[in-house]
Amino acid sequence: AQYSHYTRFFIMKIQNVAIVGGTHGNERTGAYLLRRWKAYPDAISRRSFKTPLVLANPKAVAQNRRFIDEDLNRCFTRELLAATDRGTYEAQRAFDLNQMIGPKGEPKHDVIFDMHTSTSNCGVMLILLDDNLFNRQLAAYIQSRMPNAKIHYIPPKQADQPYLNSICPYSLAMEIGPIPQGLLRSDIIELTEAVVKHGLDYLHSLNER
Repeated sequence: AQYSHYTRFFIMKIQNVAIVGGTHGNERTGAYLLRRWKAYPDAISRRSFKTPLVLANPKAVAQNRRFIDEDLNRCFTRELLAATDRGTYEAQRAFDLNQMIGPKGEPKHDVIFDMHTSTSNCGVMLILLDDNLFNRQLAAYIQSRMPNAKIHYIPPKQADQPYLNSICPYSLAMEIGPIPQGLLRSDIIELTEAVVKHGLDYLHSLNER
């Protein structure tokens, strides 16, 4: 979908929202929620758009490791995605994900949610890679429903960012903690699910205007 500067003026409706988990294999919450939503899809279904579920790094998830060869969430610059020598598992996986969700710059998906957890005492942190108005309003809506949530944006050090969410300019990453790596905990699961559901509700409300 293409949007004007203000999200209240839509040129096209949101059609596809990619919900991603397991970008880091030892952050178990996202992968767990993907399995649960696959079994019970009504939890994340919205009638105005599709919500495909994407397990980003299945091999690392299976081994309960952050990554196999290198950090997948640093493999999404255009230079790396265009390289013909994809010598690591994550480099190949980034290429495959870019084909699935992207390609970067002209993505097949309108919005990406990328679920992460943290060992730090960050609570619910909503991370913006791009501070365009759409992303800020999306995060602000979630914060209005979860007042303790924090919105975190740091201007990028490079124009072409290496993160999975950079495939699409309209995206939200979430870091929720504290929780040790490799573990599941019900309160972290509930908070992560709440962030995603509120985000989906907001996107649906935009389509229904």
